[in-house]
Amino acid sequence: MALNKVDQTVIDNVEEAEKEEQRETALETVKQTKAVAVAADAPAPHVDHVDPVAALAALGFTDLQIDFTSFPTMVINKGKIRVSGGEVVDDGEGFEFIIMDKRKTFLFRGIEDRDSDPELAYSDDKEFINMTGEPVADKVAEWKEKGWDVEMKEYFIVMGKMVSGELANQIIQIQIPKTSIGRFDGIMLTIAIDGKNPKEVVIKALVGKEIGSGMKAFNPWDFKVVQPAK
Repeated sequence: MALNKVDQTVIDNVEEAEKEEQRETALETVKQTKAVAVAADAPAPHVDHVDPVAALAALGFTDLQIDFTSFPTMVINKGKIRVSGGEVVDDGEGFEFIIMDKRKTFLFRGIEDRDSDPELAYSDDKEFINMTGEPVADKVAEWKEKGWDVEMKEYFIVMGKMVSGELANQIIQIQIPKTSIGRFDGIMLTIAIDGKNPKEVVIKALVGKEIGSGMKAFNPWDFKVVQPAK
């Protein structure tokens, strides 16, 4: 059925209004971007680093499995920064690194009793175990069938390149619990407000002051900006 003149006029007006709204939205985005750059008194951040995964894929290495076993993992345990497994790596001054990536992960623990080490299973998607591909639900069911307690904790894994200490120039992973991720994200926002690229800034990781008391006391991560990366 052909449209009459009135109908066509309405359609034209609506389309023109939509186009004008799109133009205004784009203009506002540009204004906000410029405002951030001016406020920071610095050029907008730029990312010119080569993506190592993409580079390897171009060479035919497409089946990489990067998980908590791939690189040394830094954790805070008993008020000290340690490599997961127990070795203390912190001399009280923390360590310096350049951030490479950040992702969420989940730790499932099967606990037989207080005197036994728990069985651990990491999963980035809560569906499948990173190491084996086994469904998390199957592993949890197995633990419960044994009468074990099951715990799940959410963590963030920050990958970085060390710039000081015995591990200088090595890739490391920092295991950050939810209670500390706000501090890390705060540093990321501070760097961005200053008009810098977080991947071009040296960050220091430290043991924060103890929070809480008694059995619930813990030391969070603390982070400080050191200097632009060289």
